[in-house]
Amino acid sequence: MNKKNICTLTCGDKLERYEFSINYKFSNTNVYFRLSQNSFFVEIKMKTSKKIEDFIYSDICSDLFMKACIMHLVLFSKNLELKLISVSIDKFNKVFFETEIITHSLITGDLLRAVPSIQNLDVFSSTVMNTTKSNYDSRYSSLFALIISKSKNYEIERFQNLWIALNGLYGFYANKLAKNILQLRNRRTGVLRDFQERDELFLLNFYCDTQPEKLTRSITEKVSNKITDIIKSDFVYLITVTKENFESENFSFLREKIKDVLLTENINISSYTFLLIYYAYYLRCNYFHANKPLPMICLSYKDDWKIFQLVNDMLEDFLDKNLYCFFCDEFLEQQKTRIENEKALLIEKLRSQ
Repeated sequence: MNKKNICTLTCGDKLERYEFSINYKFSNTNVYFRLSQNSFFVEIKMKTSKKIEDFIYSDICSDLFMKACIMHLVLFSKNLELKLISVSIDKFNKVFFETEIITHSLITGDLLRAVPSIQNLDVFSSTVMNTTKSNYDSRYSSLFALIISKSKNYEIERFQNLWIALNGLYGFYANKLAKNILQLRNRRTGVLRDFQERDELFLLNFYCDTQPEKLTRSITEKVSNKITDIIKSDFVYLITVTKENFESENFSFLREKIKDVLLTENINISSYTFLLIYYAYYLRCNYFHANKPLPMICLSYKDDWKIFQLVNDMLEDFLDKNLYCFFCDEFLEQQKTRIENEKALLIEKLRSQ
């Protein structure tokens, strides 16, 4: 049996205390990984050639650098600088500089808004580190887009990335969790049908509330136009909008005015949920769309900026509190059980309109 080589990579000060550690697998190879604010250390036991250049440009190192950058952003809200990496295979050593390494960081510099502390960090990090690029699903699109959004200062750029993050999340919820349980069929052919985007938004509404509403495009447009006028004329932006803030006295005036508009149209969902899901979708269709270039590049008016800052704060708060849960198998099973328990109601609503 051929002996495995001991391969190590060190970036930064080896004496620095590592704040994050995990053992994970790349294919069938064990990787011993340690990370701190300014350094990382990796040890891999694998069969490889003695040529260090072949090793550092291999798939396992490419995957490693990408994951190191992602976890560094998640843990410390700043970019991992790979200015110099020391690589050894058994007793052979070589130093690589930044210009020689293919890096995979999502951003440069620090995030403008920090990634919050993640509950069940061990579960989240195990899922991320043990998943290879070929097995990525839309949760990873959501994760990357959410992180990128935290590096953006302009509201339209924040919205573009936050919408991608939300879209990836509700797409995963609908197509990976709900689809096999609900098994909607084409009424004419009896063939299993895919969800339309309106179905996916409804299922996100179900995830947020106990009594979801399936809204048509026309009613969403009608209500959203009225809400736009309310926000532009009556809303004074003072504090960051979280769900807790929105439900407090600080936002009671805005919340009640939106509620009145919803009740007028017999929509029985909360003001918060409508803004988070349906109003955000309305903005995506009317601003962030390839056939509507002018609204996107002309977002310089104060009123438009105010609308997007409100929605962006709500989207970022929601994603910060919910996205990381979707990397936990136990949480996903709980969601499947909830969908199963409400299967009859969901199928009836999805088949309506």
